[in-house]
Amino acid sequence: MIKKIWNYIVEAIKETLNLSWTLVGLIIAVLTLTGSAAQITALATLITLIIWLLTIKFRSWNQKKIVIQKKNNKGTYITICNCKYGSNSHTD
Repeated sequence: MIKKIWNYIVEAIKETLNLSWTLVGLIIAVLTLTGSAAQITALATLITLIIWLLTIKFRSWNQKKIVIQKKNNKGTYITICNCKYGSNSHTD
């Protein structure tokens, strides 16, 4: 149980570091806005970050490499690789 919690904390830190420039931009936006706009932006940033961290497991379930080959209109095969951080495709 403690190992699962530790792994989640490590994954949450990694995810937060991956979002660091986005968070810096949103924090700058909060600091430059005034009044209710700053409050709404700060609240939206906080809620979005919480949802993002709570849904780590939903997004990381596809860590296994999934390779799909399909034929394009030129008759060559295209390999599509769905990886953890997006998808890549190239022609074989």
